[in-house]
Amino acid sequence: MPEVYELDTVTSVLDEVRKPEWAHRLNDFDSIIARRQTAGRGQYRRSWDSPEGNIFAALRLPLEGPFLGTEAAVALGVLLACALRAEGFLCLLKWPNDLVLADSLGEARKVCGILLEERENVLVAGIGINVLHAPSDDMLRPDHALKATSLLANDPQGHVKNIPTAKLWKKLVNHLFSSYSHNYAPYDWHTPAQELLLWRNRRVVLADGDERVEGILRGIGFKGKAVPVFEKRGEEPPAFGDAVAADEEGLVSEHGVEEKPFVCVEALTAGEVAVSETHGDSAHAEFGAGLLGLDGELHPLVRLDFQHEGVRLHVAGADGGEDRVRN
Repeated sequence: MPEVYELDTVTSVLDEVRKPEWAHRLNDFDSIIARRQTAGRGQYRRSWDSPEGNIFAALRLPLEGPFLGTEAAVALGVLLACALRAEGFLCLLKWPNDLVLADSLGEARKVCGILLEERENVLVAGIGINVLHAPSDDMLRPDHALKATSLLANDPQGHVKNIPTAKLWKKLVNHLFSSYSHNYAPYDWHTPAQELLLWRNRRVVLADGDERVEGILRGIGFKGKAVPVFEKRGEEPPAFGDAVAADEEGLVSEHGVEEKPFVCVEALTAGEVAVSETHGDSAHAEFGAGLLGLDGELHPLVRLDFQHEGVRLHVAGADGGEDRVRN
C-alpha cells in the first residue's frame, strides 16, 4: 500500500513536497500530510484556510492513464469522492475539481478542493478536506461559488471526531489506490463521473476568467471537459474554469442529479456520432439545433432513440449520414 508521511507544520504541502529530500522518496500514490499549513493555497493561488483538524495532503500521481491529460483533475476527484462515499459521506463532484456535500436543506456545500501541479515530469495533487472545520460564510471571498461544510457537520454520530486525520487520510489513499489498481485494468473514471456530477441536467454557467457560457450540463467528456447543451449555436465550453448553478441557489436532489436520460456521444464526422454510454431507461429525445459532441463541436441531429437494456441505439443524422453505434 502507498506510504503516508506525517509532518507537523509546513508553509504549504505543495511547497514542502517539492523540496529535494522528497524527489526520490515518494513513489506513485505516496503522500505527505501536515497537521497545519501557514500559507496554504488553492486554485489561482488563493489562500486556503488551514486550521488543525483538517486534512492537508500532497499526493504523487502516476503520469499515465487519465492523469496524463486534461481529465486528470476530474479522474482524481472521482477516486476521492468514491473513497469518501465508502466512509459514509455522499460526496458529489462539482466540475472540475471540487467535492461537495448537500446540507439538510439540499444546498451543495464544498468539502474538498483539489489542485494539480506538474513540475519536471512529477505530478502532485494538493488536497484539502474540511474534516472538523469549515470556513464560515463571512470568511469566503465575495465571488465564491459555494458555501463550505465539513465532514463533521455531515456526521450526526460524530464518529469522525474520534479518527485522527492522518489515519482517515490513509484509509482514503488506500481506497483510491485499490480502485485505480483493481485487476490492473485501465481505470474507468468516466462512468462514475457522470453518476456523481453535481447539477447534471441543470442549467449552469461555466466560467474561466472573463469567459462565461451558459447551458444545460449534460455530463463530462472523455477529456474531462464539461459537456453542456447551449441555446446558441457556436458556443463552446471552457476547457478549464468553474461551474456555477444558474438556478435555484444550487439545490441538489436526494440523489444529487435529476434522473433524466443521459447519452454520452463522441463525434466522428460532421454527420455521424458514436454513442458510447447511456444512463436511464428507454427514451426518445429530439434535438432541434444539434448535439454537442465530445470534440466540442455542434453536430446536426434530428432524432436519437435508445433503449438502455440491451443498449440498442439509433442515431439519425440531419444530413443523412450513415448511422454509427458503439457499445
